[in-house]
Amino acid sequence: GKSEMFNDLVIVAVCSLKGMDVVVSNDESSMKSAPALRSYLLVNEIKKLRNPTFINYREFNYLLR
Repeated sequence: GKSEMFNDLVIVAVCSLKGMDVVVSNDESSMKSAPALRSYLLVNEIKKLRNPTFINYREFNYLLR
């Protein structure tokens, strides 16, 4: 719901502000939804911040090996 989307926005905002390269999530329905991704891109463009790359847990686990 609304609270979940707010939390997702905060997580990505902090990652962008801290210059993190990757966000790991399997949340396709809110954090990685098309409207959310467009929002991150728009705000980060305005703020001159880099968008983190989104990967799922399987990809993350593979990278750790």
